[in-house]
Amino acid sequence: MKRLKLFLGLVAALFMAVTGSVDAQTFTTSTAPDPSATTWASGTTWYKMKIDGGKYITLSQTGDHGSLRLSATSAENTDMRALWCVTGNETDGYQFYNMAAGPSAVLGMTGTEDKARARMYSKAKLEEIDVAPITVFDRKTPANKTYEDFVYHGTNNNTWNQRDGFLATWNSTLAIGDGCTGSQVIFEAVDLSDVSINYATNYTNVLNAVKGYYSAGDTYRFENYATHSSFNSPLIPASVSNETEYYGAMFMIQLFNTSIFGIYHKSLDNNQITLASSDTKYPVADNASSTVLATSDLTKECVWTLKATGDGHYYLYNRPTHKYLNTTSGTDGATPVALNTTPRAYFLECQSDGTIKLLDEGYAGNRYLRINGDKLVRGSFDIATKFNKADASEELQTKVVNATISYNPQDGKGTFTKTVELQEGDDVLTYIPSFDFYTNVSASPATVNVNVTEYSVTCTTTLPTTEYGLLKVNNNKLVYKNEANETRTDGYFSASFLKDKGGCFKISRVAGSELVTIQRMSDNYYLTASNANNQTLGTWGADITEWTEGTGATSYFRLTTNGDGFNIQHPGNAQANMGNHVNGKLGFWTNANSSTNDGSRIYIKDIAAEAKSFLATAASDTYVGLTTSLSSEIDALGTITATNAANLAEIMSINHIVNSNKYYQILSLREVNDSYPVVSNVSAYADANGVVSEEALSRKVQVRDGTNEFSNSEYIASLWQFETGDDNTTYITNANTGFYLANVDGGQLVTTKTKTYGKNYLFIPGPSGKWCLKDTGISGQNCYLNSFYSESNKPARNIGYWTNSIYDDGNLFYIKEVTSIPVTISAVGYATLNLPMAVEKAPGVKAYYGAKDNASTISLAEISGDVIPANTPVILVAENTLSEATQFNFNISYDNPGTSPVSNALTGTTCKRKMNVGAPVYVLKNGNSGIGFYRVDSTTDLTLNANKAYYGNATGGASVVRFDFGSTTGIDNTQILNTDDAKLYDLNGRRVLYPTTGVYVKSNGEKVFVK
Repeated sequence: MKRLKLFLGLVAALFMAVTGSVDAQTFTTSTAPDPSATTWASGTTWYKMKIDGGKYITLSQTGDHGSLRLSATSAENTDMRALWCVTGNETDGYQFYNMAAGPSAVLGMTGTEDKARARMYSKAKLEEIDVAPITVFDRKTPANKTYEDFVYHGTNNNTWNQRDGFLATWNSTLAIGDGCTGSQVIFEAVDLSDVSINYATNYTNVLNAVKGYYSAGDTYRFENYATHSSFNSPLIPASVSNETEYYGAMFMIQLFNTSIFGIYHKSLDNNQITLASSDTKYPVADNASSTVLATSDLTKECVWTLKATGDGHYYLYNRPTHKYLNTTSGTDGATPVALNTTPRAYFLECQSDGTIKLLDEGYAGNRYLRINGDKLVRGSFDIATKFNKADASEELQTKVVNATISYNPQDGKGTFTKTVELQEGDDVLTYIPSFDFYTNVSASPATVNVNVTEYSVTCTTTLPTTEYGLLKVNNNKLVYKNEANETRTDGYFSASFLKDKGGCFKISRVAGSELVTIQRMSDNYYLTASNANNQTLGTWGADITEWTEGTGATSYFRLTTNGDGFNIQHPGNAQANMGNHVNGKLGFWTNANSSTNDGSRIYIKDIAAEAKSFLATAASDTYVGLTTSLSSEIDALGTITATNAANLAEIMSINHIVNSNKYYQILSLREVNDSYPVVSNVSAYADANGVVSEEALSRKVQVRDGTNEFSNSEYIASLWQFETGDDNTTYITNANTGFYLANVDGGQLVTTKTKTYGKNYLFIPGPSGKWCLKDTGISGQNCYLNSFYSESNKPARNIGYWTNSIYDDGNLFYIKEVTSIPVTISAVGYATLNLPMAVEKAPGVKAYYGAKDNASTISLAEISGDVIPANTPVILVAENTLSEATQFNFNISYDNPGTSPVSNALTGTTCKRKMNVGAPVYVLKNGNSGIGFYRVDSTTDLTLNANKAYYGNATGGASVVRFDFGSTTGIDNTQILNTDDAKLYDLNGRRVLYPTTGVYVKSNGEKVFVK
């Protein structure tokens, strides 16, 4: 109680502050507190500080731990979180201390501009962090102003400023003295002499309150003002004998505005507890049924060890069964899981009656655990089981020992050790993860005795020379050699990875030793380490460097057990292990815990097995993807060697799947309005002669919102053909223009007319039928096509380069084979079409070409056969009357090119065509004279739509050119029928009762035109 008594003895200092308002230019500063003190110095002057039009600077009530919030409510003198003392002077700068935080915590700021945040820092915390915060500030008092501005000491900017309700900074000198309310600080002196306010009791209560409380986020928060770190249950130093006194002096709650439940008075981490329901049933792990049961028989299996996760949650570990409590997805049951499985983390929610509820925050629905009959299941809050949290009695607790295990590979190259927690009575080998590299494993002593802290394990390596395989690090990334000859650990499974990046390795035993060498397939170079120091990167050498005692350089390595994987260890240093910890590169780590650290864990994977596993995730029914049918081809390869690895790479590539004659869409993974945006060259245009422009705008490639928003021409502009090569790369050409997909120029993907300037893209398979498109002409990071998504630039979005990762959604694309072309015919029943590919006629539609040009009338003839040839402009006529615009699907004809007309009076466009002003250009239209080709009379813009047919040979400047369907009477000779009771038939001879605008035949064979 010494600290508490000392504090109470000096609490009178709290009543010695001056009263009344204070001139901002002459405020009184206090004597600087002793950082190690628990009370304030005599003569302390207390202030409330306002900013931003009267908001008070106060310790955070909600939000980010340790931050200072700005409260618009009036700060009462009883609210110690709003009471501040200021120390320092004009020369040395000023520091700020808070009454509730205590004298050992000072206000500091880290970061720059609006990302800076003010927090309270203790001396211990300041020594712990890498980048020390600013804790000293200069006062800038504008002339004739009643407020202060505070900036970083020794600078003229980084001014205090209100940012999103937090005290932050503004990196601008304009904030000083310009009347910016976000930077104005006004001091109000506080009178603490009111005897009705018992500051001694209030302060003591705050310091003594070590309580959990339930907030809107279902979380508990505790604050340690010695280290200023957030935790669920504070750890108790071994030197502290009186736990209550320790907590009373050092800990306080952070959130004051919540309902307070329950009280913790000691650390829960590593505690062994029992959980008893109201009807005295205990959850118990049952190995036989792999279920967490509920029993009334209190045994050791009912005891759970709490393992703190560091964020206020706990794993519940059952020591007797070596299992963790786990609530599995998709079921209401709870199951015990093995040590090498990541269990669920639970939140111990304290209730006002002293009980707790177990909360699994990983689920949105029923998240609370409850006992239902003889099982532990999930349920809602209302039916959650309240557990009495009690310490397990001595006879029920499982005794453990922190032991050092020495591993002794029998190769004469030294030993390595690791520290593990052993359980009394268990076989020591229970704690030795099984791994195929070792055999003849034995332990001495064989059984755990809690009085013994050192154990020895002998093992012999039996690893034979392996065939080529893959190396994976703990985060499931593959090891590979990149263009810079670096050994990286951020690779992923792909066709190019298998061989081109040197991602295949062979591990071989060194003759007469337990050590191994590691070679890469691409050039047979050996993995080498220049020394065994921390962060020594792995290099590659053509020759083996033999390790001998006392040397650092080596190509010889030991493979040591690490969970379900292994370490690549330097034989001269048991703590020097290869890992994926040095900026994505494979290098040594000499951290004391690295021998069992996840960052050093590596796996050997069979190439063919990984390929087949990848096929299962990369297959796609809707889009072009790798399929499981390729597994038989992988099986046929047998063992992967340097000679047949290229075959596997080919099997895994787009070349093995796509057809160079077919057409495909490239769809971005970024889903918009339930559709996938499509890569398109819709901006392409040609001149009057049909030559596609090579201007930047015409070559621009965009991402359109989706096919459901496309017009006919926009859809066709999104079609591409793949021309694959022997090197697994692919040239991509646009169906309309024939231009090759090129590179990203000025942040925009473009096409090019010349193949030489086109890019041979590498298609790298991703999961679920997705692909990455890599520009093989670029080395380094920004080499993958990426679809930039932004609502602001709809409907056309750009494509640029981004980093080399298949885990970025913007880098992922679907490849969709196109088998038919959708074409819309208006309600009038006519449309024109010109496609770059042959298509089958759609059912219910006839296609006509211009068989004869008679200047003012075009005689039409039907396309023979069932196929409209490629680049054949035609007029489409719906056989049946249409009540509205209707879409017809024209299947692409790959086997039958159709028969092209000898001559055709119609001309077609493949992309938009800009005609010369004044040109006699006629387009299909339902005008005043009915259906016909009407002259485009624009004097400024003669841009024709893509994939349409038009007429351009009229003489005499006629305003309309009509057409007939091969009869002697054309549209120009038809009668205009406004109303007639005669029987009318369409051009196919079907009776029409209610004719709309168009051409019809009377019963006497005479054609009429209905307006």
